[in-house]
Amino acid sequence: MRYKVGDKVKIREDLIIGTHKRYGAYYLTQIMKDYLGKVVTITKVLSKYYVIEEEHYGCVWTDEMIEHEIVCHEADETVSGIMEDIIKSLKDEESQRYKGKAG
Repeated sequence: MRYKVGDKVKIREDLIIGTHKRYGAYYLTQIMKDYLGKVVTITKVLSKYYVIEEEHYGCVWTDEMIEHEIVCHEADETVSGIMEDIIKSLKDEESQRYKGKAG
């Protein structure tokens, strides 16, 4: 299994509904079509399939049904913002020290 609980993934848009096309050991049901192309959150990882938070009918999802993981950059942006604040603060502090020595 490629993904873990909490991962946000995109369901493939090109999946075919019905028992004539399997994705791993499972097939796509009519209920599942509403999730094609959508970003969903994995809530349970079992040996051959996933359960997603957004779906409540007991459908299961396989690696073959998932297009890719959605990487959340929110945490990265937060860290970048904090680092920028620290750098600015250090520069201001250095500038104040320089002014103090020059005067």
